[in-house]
Amino acid sequence: MSKTEMSELLERQSFGHLACARDNRPYVVPMNFAHDGKDFYFFTTQGMKTRFIDANPEVCLQVEEVTDSTHWRSVMVTGKAEQITSNEEMQKAMSLITQRNPSLTPAISATSLDSWGRAVDVALYRIKPEIVDGRKTVKTIITEPRAVASGIRAHSESWRNFLCPARYRSRFCNLRRFVDERVLALSCAEQQTAERSESGPKGQADNRVNAAVVARV
Repeated sequence: MSKTEMSELLERQSFGHLACARDNRPYVVPMNFAHDGKDFYFFTTQGMKTRFIDANPEVCLQVEEVTDSTHWRSVMVTGKAEQITSNEEMQKAMSLITQRNPSLTPAISATSLDSWGRAVDVALYRIKPEIVDGRKTVKTIITEPRAVASGIRAHSESWRNFLCPARYRSRFCNLRRFVDERVLALSCAEQQTAERSESGPKGQADNRVNAAVVARV
């Protein structure tokens, strides 16, 4: 995918899958995100994800568009996730996330407080992309059988020219012409024999003559 195609996909989508690893163990979770054209932001509560990221900040965010199994696009963003701690940056990140994901506003409000009304540890992260790569399906052009056969003949002819140098090519053509002439003569003789075999004794005599002609050929 081109850079423009990848940027447009990332602008259209706000949901992906976040992959992280710790102690050679991968961990992948669905994740809402926001993109400001440069960095990526996501929020979560303290738990498995945050422990993995604290141990190894190298993460990968995969974002996709799937129409069906033969029409899809996927962008992978690889970089380091760093936790946002300043109030100003946290407000900016939360604003971006809720703008891109309006349905998350009630969920964010619910996860900010526990059942007793106490603040819950919410972690906000920024991913600074180091590698952005994309993949997509491509159209397969199905060629008509005649075109395929023509291509095969052309390929075969090129190989014949390669394997048969010019000094032998005239001999090859003469041999092929000789074979074609013999096949044509035999076909004509067989047709004449079949036509004359219907005329009784005279036809039988003609058959013997034709057989002799074929033998001489």
